[in-house]
Amino acid sequence: MFTNRWLKEAALFAVLIAPTQTVADAQSPASANSIGGKREAAGGTAAIADDDLKSARQGRLANGLRYAILPRSNGEPGFTIYMRVTGGFFAERRPGERGLVHLIEHIAFMGSTHLKPGEFQRVGQPLTFPAPSAASTSWQNSSYYLSSRSSDRQSIDTLLMTFREIASELTFPGPGVEKARSEVLREMAEKRAGNVTFANYIAAVAPGSPNDVIDAQNSDDVPIASIETLRSLYHRLYRPDRTSVIIVGAVDPDLTEALIRRHFANWKASPGRTASQSPPAFDRRRIRPTSYSADPSGRSVVTTSVTMKLPSQTVGTERRLRDRIMDLASAQAASARLRRAQPSAPPGKVGVTIENADGYRLIRTWDFAEPDQWAPAVTLLRQQLCELYRKGWTEEEWAAAKNATIAETRALALDRSREKNIEVAGEIAEADADVRNMLSRRELANHASAWLPSVSTAEANAHWRREWNAGIEHTRVESPKLAGSPSPLTR
Repeated sequence: MFTNRWLKEAALFAVLIAPTQTVADAQSPASANSIGGKREAAGGTAAIADDDLKSARQGRLANGLRYAILPRSNGEPGFTIYMRVTGGFFAERRPGERGLVHLIEHIAFMGSTHLKPGEFQRVGQPLTFPAPSAASTSWQNSSYYLSSRSSDRQSIDTLLMTFREIASELTFPGPGVEKARSEVLREMAEKRAGNVTFANYIAAVAPGSPNDVIDAQNSDDVPIASIETLRSLYHRLYRPDRTSVIIVGAVDPDLTEALIRRHFANWKASPGRTASQSPPAFDRRRIRPTSYSADPSGRSVVTTSVTMKLPSQTVGTERRLRDRIMDLASAQAASARLRRAQPSAPPGKVGVTIENADGYRLIRTWDFAEPDQWAPAVTLLRQQLCELYRKGWTEEEWAAAKNATIAETRALALDRSREKNIEVAGEIAEADADVRNMLSRRELANHASAWLPSVSTAEANAHWRREWNAGIEHTRVESPKLAGSPSPLTR
C-alpha cells in the first residue's frame, strides 16, 4: 500500500500545489456523522444514563406509514412532533426538477386543503415554541418538526392535523410559491460555494456516489418550475409508504397512537406511482491517486483518505457494536498520532474521521495547513500514515486510545438524558422510526468497557491495516494558489 512510488508521487504533488481550506462544512471534522476528533469526555466514574429508546411504541399503518411514540420526561413541558418523507435531492431525477424538493419544503406551511394561506400561523403556531426552522431538506429526506408548549389532547390533535395537511394536501397557492422561490434562491446563493467544494471533494474520493453526481442546491430549475411540475413531484414523493411520524415527550402513548391513526390511516397515495430508480453507485475504479482544487476563494487543507464500498449484508448487534467501537478507537489513536507530530498545532488542525456515507465508507485524515505550509503538510501527513501502516501503534498509544474511547462512549450515553426531545426524535427518524435499527448508547458504553480492554495492540494494528487495504487511497490538496497553474499534476 505505501510504496516508494507513492512517496515520490506525493512529494512531486507537494511541490506542485498550495493552500486552501477544506471540503464543505458537511464533511468537516465536526460532522455529526464522523468518528474521531476531540471532545470533552465525562468522568470515568460517572453513572451511565439509561438508554430509553427501546421503550418507544412503534407501528405501521395499513397504508405503509411508520410511526414511533416515545413517552419521555426530561423537563420539557410538551412534545416534539417530527415527520420525515423519504426522497430528498436524490429523488430529483426528471428534467426540470433539480432543487424542487427543497422548494416544496418551503411551500409546506403556505396553504393546504383545510388550512388556507396564513391559517397555520393562526392555528398551529400558538401551540409551539419559536424555532430557527420548522423544516429541512437533505440528500435523502424532507423533514418537518415542531415542539409544543403543552401535551394536552388539543395540541397533539391540532399539530397532527397540520402535519397531515403537509403530507397530502398542499395546494401550491401562487403567492406562496413565489415567496418560497425567493427564499430558496437566497439560500442557494449563500450555500453555492460550499456545495461546489463539497461536490468536488466527493467526486475525488467517492466518484459516482449520489453526492458526487447530484448538485440540487445549485439548480437553475427553481426560478422557472411550473406549479404543475411542483405538484407532480410532490404527489410522487409524498406518500404514506415513504413517510414516518415520530412523537417524543410527555405524551400518553395510547391517546397519541389513536390520534395518529385518526389523521393518517385514511391517507391514500395518489395514483400513477412510478417505479423507483436506483441511486447512483460509488465506483472505486474511478478514484485517482491524487487530486487538487484551485478555487481562488477556497481554504487550505491536505487530506489523505481511503474509500471503500459499504458492505450490504446485515450483521448482528454484537458485530455492529464492535465495529463501531473499533472505529471510535482507531480514530482516537490515529488522531493522537497526527497531533503528536505537531505538538504546537491548534486543536482541530489535524485529525481523522471514519464515516459511513451513501453507499461508501471513508477513512479521512486531514491537516489544515497554513497557506505557506501546504507542501510540508503533504510530506508530513504521508510520512505519518506510512509509519503507522508499517509499524502500527505502540502499546502506550493503543492503551490511551482505549481509555479515551471508553470515556467517549460513556459520555455519549450520558448525553442521551440531556438531549432535547427534538434531538431524540430526529435520531429515531434517521432510523426510519425503527429503534431496532439503532445502537443503544448504553449498550455501546457497556460493551466498550467490557470488551475493548481485551483488544490487544497487535489486533488493533491488524484491524487498521485491513481497513486501509480494503479501499482505494487518495491524496488531495486544496489551495487557491493553484489557480495560476493550468495543469499542476502534469508539470
